[in-house]
Amino acid sequence: MRNHNQELLTFAAKAIGQGPSGTYYADGGWSPSVERSFKPSSGIGSVSVEAGWDPTSDDGACARLEAALLLSVIWGESEVSIQYQGQTLSAAAYEAYRGDRNMARRYASVNAAAMIGRAMQ
Repeated sequence: MRNHNQELLTFAAKAIGQGPSGTYYADGGWSPSVERSFKPSSGIGSVSVEAGWDPTSDDGACARLEAALLLSVIWGESEVSIQYQGQTLSAAAYEAYRGDRNMARRYASVNAAAMIGRAMQ
């Protein structure tokens, strides 16, 4: 059975046009990844690689997810809200994440992206 983070990340990846991929371990663990394309410094051609991707723990991956989906981050006194096309999809109270505002943002954004991915089915 999938764990909650795996399900969220799978649907979030779907929202940005990526299939669920990553490394699955015998103990049931999973390390998510997405395919990324890079241009070599020569500017000739491109290289595609599968790279680690976990916007629940990486601020940069979360920012790229928000940018790809045009998500708006609304910072409040006690929670962060995520809006998509003018509608609030997700919110997270800072208190639920030990006062870590960035962790709350990452989970709220991934949850919003997962909602968008689920709706694409």
